[in-house]
Amino acid sequence: MNFAALILKAPIRRAVLLISLLLSSAPSEAGIFTDGTRVVFKDGYREQSLRLSNQNTYPILVQAWVDDGNADRVPEEADSPIFTMPPVFTMAPKEIFSLRLVYSGESLPQDRESVFWLNLYEIPPNSPLLESASTSLVLAIRTQMKVFYRPEKLSLPISKLIESLYCSIKKSGEHGQLVIDNPTPYFATISALQIKQNSNVQQKVVEMIPPFQQFSTEIDLLPDPQNNSLDIDFAIVDDNGNVSASKQTIPIAD
Repeated sequence: MNFAALILKAPIRRAVLLISLLLSSAPSEAGIFTDGTRVVFKDGYREQSLRLSNQNTYPILVQAWVDDGNADRVPEEADSPIFTMPPVFTMAPKEIFSLRLVYSGESLPQDRESVFWLNLYEIPPNSPLLESASTSLVLAIRTQMKVFYRPEKLSLPISKLIESLYCSIKKSGEHGQLVIDNPTPYFATISALQIKQNSNVQQKVVEMIPPFQQFSTEIDLLPDPQNNSLDIDFAIVDDNGNVSASKQTIPIAD
């Protein structure tokens, strides 16, 4: 696959959750659309809003909360300095709703970003939670998106993130260890990563590299004494959900 075809808008996590198994089927695609792929709290701001749109042809009940991103957690177990207002609400078909996210002011690291996850739990109208009786298979859709807290006086502007990431590789037999180093105070969300050595092309899934940390993965290498380097193409996601691409040619170290 061409690398350009891999570069897409930032994905939002979605999961289909089975609530009740009875007789018939129910819609299984998320009907909530958001006006962004992430929420960013910049230092000094205690509140952000996210516009939601119910694209379904039926009303839905929505439960919203912020946690550490563990998909197995329930709202009662959420541990986050950011909370939603309101936590539970209904949306009519095609309704647009403004969800408030409020930062409690709890102390967070000031030398780097912190990340949390907003959960939107969409329950269709034939759920037992909306009707006293149900005779259908009820599927709830859980959408997750990132919420960043970004201190004001960080050591590097966010615009320098992509050029600050650097790759290295160490050879070990027919394999190599690719390392992407993130020396910045920002989370680097990688939407695509492609490694090319002559005709050998590999894609890897990275997702997100935390501040001041590394991502490492094993790759296959071709024996080629005349070409002792690799082309690394990767793309990162910005605050608006758009992507920026970068290419590095790196030597293969023994």
